[in-house]
Amino acid sequence: MRHSSPCLRLWRLVPVWLSLVLAACSVAPDSHWPDTAALRDNQEGCRLFQELMAAEIERAGTRDAEAVAVAGFPFLRTNRFLASFAASDLDAAATQEWVDQMQTLANETMSLEFHNLDRVSRQRLDSIALGAFESTAIDTITACANRAAQDLMGSRQALSLLRTATVVPDHYDDAQRVVGAYPLTALPVAMGYSQWRRSNLGSFGRPPENLPVNGTRIAYFPEFGQRALSAADVRAILDLSNSNSLSIPAPSAADTDLLFQAFAPVWIVDVNGPDDRIGRVSWNNTGTLSVNTAEPVVYRKLTWTRFNGDVLLQLNYLAWFPARTKTGTFDLLGGSLDAVIWRVTLAPDGQPLIYDTIHACGCYHLFFPVPPLVPSPGPPPHDIRERAESPMPGPTLEAGQRVAIWLSGVSHYVQTLTLTSDQSELEDPKETYALMPADGLRQLARPDGQTQSIYGPDGLVDGTERLERFLLWPMGIASPGAMRQWGTHATAFVGRRHFDNAYLFENAFHMPGNGRR
Repeated sequence: MRHSSPCLRLWRLVPVWLSLVLAACSVAPDSHWPDTAALRDNQEGCRLFQELMAAEIERAGTRDAEAVAVAGFPFLRTNRFLASFAASDLDAAATQEWVDQMQTLANETMSLEFHNLDRVSRQRLDSIALGAFESTAIDTITACANRAAQDLMGSRQALSLLRTATVVPDHYDDAQRVVGAYPLTALPVAMGYSQWRRSNLGSFGRPPENLPVNGTRIAYFPEFGQRALSAADVRAILDLSNSNSLSIPAPSAADTDLLFQAFAPVWIVDVNGPDDRIGRVSWNNTGTLSVNTAEPVVYRKLTWTRFNGDVLLQLNYLAWFPARTKTGTFDLLGGSLDAVIWRVTLAPDGQPLIYDTIHACGCYHLFFPVPPLVPSPGPPPHDIRERAESPMPGPTLEAGQRVAIWLSGVSHYVQTLTLTSDQSELEDPKETYALMPADGLRQLARPDGQTQSIYGPDGLVDGTERLERFLLWPMGIASPGAMRQWGTHATAFVGRRHFDNAYLFENAFHMPGNGRR
């Protein structure tokens, strides 16, 4: 066997050494960067390279806010749903599944963050990884995570620490509430919310022909036509997909497509101007976001929640508008971009358990429980905290029917819900929309060939700030009114509530007689 000389081996390390030096200069001049030998040590090398990549991501501002890092476990990330299992009594198989889920979430998130880096940074990290580990940066991070997860599962003490560390901070700033004298300032905010309820929730249950119209209604239908799945079909998909140890429904890609198509709503919008049309989000040449209304698109996302001991699948539909048109110079609520999220939570029997909706700012959270589900008693009358607002029951779907969501112009408030079987039932002008993955917004192509998330590291969409933030900041929510990312939606100004709380529905609704579906 032929062996290379020590000098030759050293010369081969020169490109790696130069890459490390360049990386160190680009991130922080006084940073200590490891040599190749340190990187090649499996455990220490993984830690150092992970820190290197994290530093580069932080420097570039490509960190993604949808999942949060688990303190002390850099190869894991979590969200409110997965964090809810930290207090559960899990056997070995369920614990392994829980760790696997958080590891997968971390790998997916790190990949998004890496690919949103500029081309030079990606090439530099790949060069370092190839020199030290003989694999690309992403493959290196994945392999390191796999080894760390195996070590974790072999340590009872580490697993105990993991349960304590798996926490998602809420999106209310207590210090901000203290400075803003929250106990006092919450009173006028609660009064304003009550006024909004009186002004806007009276339309629910009213016949659509009696709803106010200030422009021309346009009905956006999903491009795939009538619903193709029965409740029995949906139940079969759910039953087939939840065989993992945590009973989390995980339908195949094909079945996921069928579910999203089956429950896609009809959006009926009172169009007063170009800002009231649904469209596709894109980066333009000036580095700002726009919505192309010539291409109607609704973005979709799978999520999960917990209710009465079951893990339930949720179908999220996100419709973007170019703006909430300002009605004057001092309009507190108007501004660039607007979006409405419609969520369908499926019961194990294949029927919707509850619908709910927010704007992408986290505002205007409304619930529509499908009978027999009913609201639980809310706060007592003297308690000003916002309750789970349920202006009408959710419609019960029959074969071939879809929910129609009626939206006002300008504000895009939900006015009421109806059922429709096909397009011929509506006289309004009609358009069709396509479904696209919402995760694409976290890695959206730019005109220069790079990719960039529409969300910043804080989860906010830059440029969508509203003037209302100067009045509502004492409520402790970052930039009230701005569009924000999944996982960062605080949905109550007075009190605390998160759109992705794993026990959101269980805490606010119940089946009479503790019945199950």
